Amino acid sequence: MRVSFDGSLYEKTYDATFTAENEGELRITAILDSIAGELTTENNRRSRVVRILDSKYNVLIVAGKPSPDVTYIRQALGQDTTIEVDAYVETKNGLVGNRSFSQETVDNAELIVFVDYPTNASNRQLWEAVANRLNQDGVPLLYQHGPDVSQATLSKIATRLPVEFQPQASFNNVLLRDASSHAAISARGPLPASWNDLPPTQGSVGSVTAKPSAVSVASFVNELTPDLPGGPAVVLSELSRRRSAAITVFDSYRWSLGMAKNTQAANFQRELLSRLTAWLLAPSEEKQFTLSTDKKVYSTGEIVRIEGQVYGADLTPVNDAAVLVEVKQGERSEVLSLRGKGNGLYEAQLNAWGSGDYTFAGSAVLRNDTLGKDDGAFVVEAFNLEWLDSRARWDILQGISRNSGGMFVTADRPDSLFQKLALPSKVVENSREIPLWNKPLFLWILIGLLGLEWLLRKRSGML
Repeated sequence: MRVSFDGSLYEKTYDATFTAENEGELRITAILDSIAGELTTENNRRSRVVRILDSKYNVLIVAGKPSPDVTYIRQALGQDTTIEVDAYVETKNGLVGNRSFSQETVDNAELIVFVDYPTNASNRQLWEAVANRLNQDGVPLLYQHGPDVSQATLSKIATRLPVEFQPQASFNNVLLRDASSHAAISARGPLPASWNDLPPTQGSVGSVTAKPSAVSVASFVNELTPDLPGGPAVVLSELSRRRSAAITVFDSYRWSLGMAKNTQAANFQRELLSRLTAWLLAPSEEKQFTLSTDKKVYSTGEIVRIEGQVYGADLTPVNDAAVLVEVKQGERSEVLSLRGKGNGLYEAQLNAWGSGDYTFAGSAVLRNDTLGKDDGAFVVEAFNLEWLDSRARWDILQGISRNSGGMFVTADRPDSLFQKLALPSKVVENSREIPLWNKPLFLWILIGLLGLEWLLRKRSGML
């Protein structure tokens, strides 16, 4: 696709379409022609790796009642172009939108999301259908807790939940805290905000415990007693190729509303759900060793982070394995030793030595036994982040000067800076002593001058 510009200063968006012939990962590159006088051409080329699916994943949301959590979760999932979202939201009079239960909709679901579900008033036919899909077919489950959940009804799928709930007495305002690491969350790098920065949500302190096989990536504490443990907040579990994730707090829509002024942080909930659904929908093969990078495309100078997961034959995390990874690009290669982070996670960082296509392959060994092998690839572009926007940002410089009580001056007006500074004058005196008597040259010059004075006085009759 060729694009022409009319010289305006406004941004324009262009769409391009193509038909992918095969599923898998595909690298797309956009290249701009250079122009005369261009400072650099390094920022004229950008790439992105996209994943081509055979078809979209079908995700079914089942909610016990309409709520802001349902709305925000559906909106967040709907922004993912790889999934198709459908929802059954219960009310006292049936389902929202006058919908009727369809067994086909439940049977086609490849991921089921519970939001404050099931309740004491839940439709029995719908509940039996989704419970069978979870228990018998092993469909992945994303569970969002709520105040109206019936623990007695929920017990039917207790084996699919990564947590256990005790009878709840009350809910409190709770704050989230960081817990263990899990590749499902950390593989793409840091989340848009830290757990500690999130606004308070609702949770039941002391009523939730994580199962031994589960991993808690976040915990919660009572807002009034933040130094005392409260319980696991975001928990992931995988047993016998059945994956589940649970968010045990509710009113999580506050995460988006409370950080709306910070554009990046406001995407926390969407990014968290995106990572959880990607992990839940990923092929759940019983691989004892997996390797991945936090991104597929890097810029020159960026750190490449390689992460590995190691499991034993019973799929329990292995923390004392030797993990080696060989990275290749062209004729050059480098071997990395991944360090353990606990809970079966290993990590290493690489300073890529140039632009191009890289491949990596590694293995995990435990007491002379190879637990598994894995490989992958990533791309490094000849592009520096400093050239992402090479224009001078006058607005930022002026803002810095205002906030710091300083002054903004352009290079063509340096005199105004010195006038503003009003530097006081300062006299600097230096003294230096030079001894003459111990220097023969100065001594003979002095004698000569004295002799000349005597001669002039003699001739003038002054002697």
